[in-house]
Amino acid sequence: MNKKIETYIYQNVERVHLIRTMVLVGLSFILVNLLDIPHGSWVSITVVVLIGPVPEFGGIIHRILQRILGTVTGALLGVATLILFQNNVIIQTLIILISIPLFGLVVFKKYPYAYLIGVMTLVILLSVNESEGLDTALWRSGNIIFGGLITLVFSLIFPVRGIRELKFEMAHALSLINKEYKSVVEGDLVEEPYLLEISGIIASIRKQRKIITHVKKESAYFKNKSQELEETMVILRRMSGIIELLNTSTFASEIGNQYISQLYSIKEKHEIFTSRIDLMIEQLSNNSFEAPEKST
Repeated sequence: MNKKIETYIYQNVERVHLIRTMVLVGLSFILVNLLDIPHGSWVSITVVVLIGPVPEFGGIIHRILQRILGTVTGALLGVATLILFQNNVIIQTLIILISIPLFGLVVFKKYPYAYLIGVMTLVILLSVNESEGLDTALWRSGNIIFGGLITLVFSLIFPVRGIRELKFEMAHALSLINKEYKSVVEGDLVEEPYLLEISGIIASIRKQRKIITHVKKESAYFKNKSQELEETMVILRRMSGIIELLNTSTFASEIGNQYISQLYSIKEKHEIFTSRIDLMIEQLSNNSFEAPEKST
């Protein structure tokens, strides 16, 4: 993906999600009308349900696959039930009731969304009355699958990945921390702007915790590394806390600043620390990694 496009996407996730939703819904609505697809509204409905009101990063692909799996299973059971027991409400009700524990505890035990969609599809198909016929049930299930496939294709175009968003947000938090650290050591901080910057760091860490939930959905690797991810959040918060402590110490005072400016070793350590942070910010932003000792 082009670097500028990628940066824009991850800096404007909500805006990009809104545009993607508008394009998808508009395209699906025009498509079903041009092709005159019976019961075509189910295509647009599926698109809206799958893409959701907020960006869900890579987890949306997982949801789409679960929706298709649940739809196919529910449709097969629903069509078979309509063929064999179309006018028997008692048996249809029993099949719906049996499908709930069957899908939830056996078929889709590890896929809760597929379980939900499977049961919903079955209920939707069995809601077809005698005047509508089996064709209606088939068109409904087919349109739901079609809507899922359209959403899947669009989700693969400039996809928004949770781990990439997490890296961008970590880089943002580190840049704020580095900026405040430099200002504290140089004694340039003013109370009000400083408090706003600290609030920005805390807000970024909170946002990262939310993104981690999506990262675990997209990747089994990061799901197993959830403890390390949480520890990273703790480290960032501790770094923010150190900045707060420094700001209340003599480092932020004029006399203290004059004193430490004469201490070469502290100034040297300060330069080493900020250069390491700058390197981490660059690597997180560029999605690359190089050990500090190899980057001189």
